[in-house]
Order: sequence, then structure tokens, then C-alpha cells
Amino acid sequence: MTSKQTTSTYFLLALALIALYFSYLIAKPFLNPVFVAVMIAIVTVLLALPLGYLAARRRSFYQPVNNVGAIIYSIPSLALFLMIPPLLGVGVLSPVNVLVGLSLYTLALLTRTVADALISVQGETTQAARALGFRPLRQLVGVELPMAAPVLF
Repeated sequence: MTSKQTTSTYFLLALALIALYFSYLIAKPFLNPVFVAVMIAIVTVLLALPLGYLAARRRSFYQPVNNVGAIIYSIPSLALFLMIPPLLGVGVLSPVNVLVGLSLYTLALLTRTVADALISVQGETTQAARALGFRPLRQLVGVELPMAAPVLF
């Protein structure tokens, strides 16, 4: 490699690093909301699946879950975002405040959807899975959730 080729290689590498840095500066404001949205989705799904499962299995639990979800969903967002900081001890502009508030709203909707989806699967399919010896967790993951997917999405 000649000196001229080495210099041009370093120049191209420097241009690539500068471009990478500027693309990071441009993309950084867009990545934070995406990260928060993904975190909200993960937290909500992890909470909604067990609550929806309990509501579908125990009919006495179904109505209270729906009522609490309706009450939470009826609270105006500004009021909720002002009620959460004193309860958790965080600032109003804290990402934790946003994460908890939006997760509560999403949980209020998703829990009922999961419960209704699992209730729609009840019947011969679940009886057949039980007859084949599926345990409750395997029945949920292997039979009920795939059968409930059209209702969930």
C-alpha cells in the first residue's frame, strides 16, 4: 500500500466516523420514545397475561378486573400523571412517571382483551388438551394463546 492509498483510507474512515456520529445525534431524539414505547409494551404484556388468565379462569375475578380497568381508563391523563409522582416519589417529568402512567392505561385495555380472548377459546379445544395430559401452563402456551391470537390482534 502506498502512502497516498493509506491517506485516502484514513480520510474515508474519518468521514465514516463523522457520519456515524452525526447520524447518532440525529437519531438520538427518536430512539428515546421508541425505547419508552417498547418498555411500556413489555411491562404491560407481562402484567396483562396473568391478570387476563385469572379473569378468564375465575369468573368472580372477571368483573372486578374490568371495573378497575374502566376506572383507571376514565381518569384523565393529565390528572394521572400528576397523581403518580407523589405515590412513587418521582418527578413529574421522570421517565418512570411516563412508564407507569401509560402502562396503566394500556393495562386497563389489554387485560380485558386477554381475558375475552381466552374465554373465546373455552370449549372442546381446552377439553381435548386436558384429555391429552397438558398441564395448565403448557395448555395456555401451546393451545389457548395460539387459538386466542385472532381475538388478541
